[in-house]
This record gives sequence, structure tokens and C-alpha cells, in this order.
Amino acid sequence: CRLVVHETRKPATASSIYSGSYTPDKAVDNVYGTFWNSAADDAYPWLRLDLQNSVSLGSVTFINRAAATTSLLARLSDLQVALFNETTGSLVTFGMLTPI
Repeated sequence: CRLVVHETRKPATASSIYSGSYTPDKAVDNVYGTFWNSAADDAYPWLRLDLQNSVSLGSVTFINRAAATTSLLARLSDLQVALFNETTGSLVTFGMLTPI
């Protein structure tokens, strides 16, 4: 999974990694050929990105692997995006999203 962020190199953490080649920072490095991948046994993988300051988000884009199989597409079928504001302590969750 790749998260397109115009401010690259922000700290990223994740619930797990598949191997050393698929670390969370690869999800936001703006290199199309790299990506984060969770461990195979991670039933509820998550990726956290710290933008380090307040930003106005117009959109959030996730890009699946170029050779996305049916099973890979299914992994993103119940994608959920949550935004947390540390200043106010509020959490906004955007329901189940279906990638296009």
C-alpha cells in the first residue's frame, strides 16, 4: 500500500512489517516502486503517519500494487481512514472506503 503525501519523509509507523524491505517509511517516500507491507499474520494492519504540524487535507490517496490480484484488492476493500488532532484530542473516522 502506498499513501501519497506531498510532504514526504514524515514519520510513519505500522502494526507490523512483512520484512525489512517493506518498512512503513516506504509508504510515504514518493518512490512508486516501494511500499509498506504488513506481516502475513497481521489480521488488522494499520499505518500511522505523523504530519508533524497542522495541515489542511484536500484528499487522501492510497495506491495498491501495480500487479494487484483479486486477493490484494480485497485487502483494501474495508479500508478505514482516521484523522487525529492532537491539539483538540478529536478523532474523525471516515467509514469503510472502497478503492477505485
